Amino acid sequence: MGSEDDEIKTIHVFVALCDNKYQGITRVSAALGNGQNPNTNLYWGARYGIRTYFKKSDDWILLTAQKKKGALLESANVNPLVWTTNLMAPEAYTLHDALAGFINGETNEEIRERAATAYAKYQKCSVNAAKGLLVTGW
Repeated sequence: MGSEDDEIKTIHVFVALCDNKYQGITRVSAALGNGQNPNTNLYWGARYGIRTYFKKSDDWILLTAQKKKGALLESANVNPLVWTTNLMAPEAYTLHDALAGFINGETNEEIRERAATAYAKYQKCSVNAAKGLLVTGW
């Protein structure tokens, strides 16, 4: 019989793709900013995109990727662990570290702290500045 640490957990991640045309963000290259092409998209297929980053990790297995439109998160009874409050680079290292806290059974606020610490490290800003970009819960 396996221990609690051996339990497999499934985590669903919803990624709004980077889109030069519709998001009003600082423009990136056409390939990175094409919201219709996840394979080259900044938030999915690029170096620090969710799929690319997690596929390279020995700790995670990507089961499936699906394109969904108009997902209503609140009605889906989900628990939003980390949300962005402003324009930022929502790269995979932030999610990676937040999920480590989730797997360890940490509180939402501890998970937010982990995400902010990872963001601060890669973006070379203070943890307090990073925390200002992230919230948890509804």
